[in-house]
Amino acid sequence: MKKLLTAFVGLLMMFALASCGGNNVATVNGEDISNDDYTEYLDNVLSIYEANGYSMENEQLLAMRDTVVQELVNTKLVEQAAEELDCYPTKDEINEYYEEQLTAMYGDVNTGEDYIGSFGLDLDFFRNSYAVSLCQEKISESLVPEATMTEEEAREIYDADPEAYNTRTVSHILVMPDAGDRETETDDEGYTIYTDEEWAAAEEKAKELIAELDNGADFAELAKENSDDTGSAENGGALEGAFTREGSSYVEEFTNAAFELTEVGAYTEEPVRSSYGYHIIKIDDMTSEDNLDEVLQGIIDDDLASQRSDQLTAYMDEFEADAVIVYYDEEGNEIKEEDDSGDAAADDTAADDSNGETTDDAAADDSGSDSSDNANAE
Repeated sequence: MKKLLTAFVGLLMMFALASCGGNNVATVNGEDISNDDYTEYLDNVLSIYEANGYSMENEQLLAMRDTVVQELVNTKLVEQAAEELDCYPTKDEINEYYEEQLTAMYGDVNTGEDYIGSFGLDLDFFRNSYAVSLCQEKISESLVPEATMTEEEAREIYDADPEAYNTRTVSHILVMPDAGDRETETDDEGYTIYTDEEWAAAEEKAKELIAELDNGADFAELAKENSDDTGSAENGGALEGAFTREGSSYVEEFTNAAFELTEVGAYTEEPVRSSYGYHIIKIDDMTSEDNLDEVLQGIIDDDLASQRSDQLTAYMDEFEADAVIVYYDEEGNEIKEEDDSGDAAADDTAADDSNGETTDDAAADDSGSDSSDNANAE
C-alpha cells in the first residue's frame, strides 16, 4: 500500500504542476477535459485498485494516462450525444436512477454509500458514473423507442427451442453427510467420500425436514436453521437468478429435479441426491408454456435490448468519428497525429531509390539468400 501511495503522490505532484498552467488533457468538440478532471478520475480508479490489494509502479501509473484520458473523452462524447438528441437526463432523473441502482445492489441508499465510501471513492464521482449510464440508456431509448418484434415472431422463436426459454428460480436445503472426526478422502473429482451409513443418516434427516414442510413448516426458516449450504441458508435457501435446463450451472440431478416441479411453491417430495449431499428443492418462480405470455414478453424485451445496444454502439461510433478531439501531453502541448500515409510514402520513395542504386547487389544477395534458405529447408 505504501508503494502505491508513494507512486500515486509522485504522479499527482507531477500533474499538479502541469495543471498550474491551466492545461487540459483533451478537448472534445471544443469542450475542455481538465487536469483536475483527470486527477479526480485517476484518484478514484486507484482507490479501487488499492482496496483490492493491487499496487503499481510509477511506470504503470503513467501508462494508465492514455486509458484514463480516453475514458474521460468517451464520457464527454456520451454526454454531448445525449444533448444533441435532446435526451440528457435532468438532475432529478439522475438522482432517482442513482438511488434505484444503490437500492437494487445494496438494499438501501445509505448502505450503498457506506460501502462505496469504504473503498475511498468519492460519492459525487460515483453519482456521475451513473449519470453517464443513464445517458446511454436514454440515447438508446431515443434511437429505438419501442419493440419492433411481434408476438407471432416471438412465438416462432420459442417454438424452435422451448427449453432455452423455460426457466426455474429455486430455493434449496442441503443436507450433507457428516463424517464426524474420522479422516476422509476425496474421489477423482474432488468430492469427499462418505460411508453408506453417513449417506443414509443424511437422507433420513432430509426426509424429516420434508415431513416438517408437509406439516406446514416455513421453508425459509428450515433452510436458515438446517441447510449446510451456508451461503444460501442466510437467504432462506434462495439461490440467485433464474436458469434454464440447458444453461444450468447446477449438477444434473439438481437441475432435472427442479424442472420436474411444475408449479410455484412446489418442493421435492423425496430428497434429491447429488455429489454434495441431499437437496430439498422448492420452486420460487418459473416460466413455461403455462405462463407463455410472460415468456414471449421476455423474448420481445431481449430483442428490444439487443436492438438498443446495437443502435447505441453504431450511433456513438459515428458520433465519435465526426467529433473534433484534441489530446494534450503532460506539459499541455497538443499531441499531433502522425500522418502514417505520408511517412509510408516517404519510406517507399527512399526504399525505391536505394533499390535502384543497388539492383545488381540485391539480386546477388537474393540469389545467395535463396540458396541458403533451400539448404536450411533440406
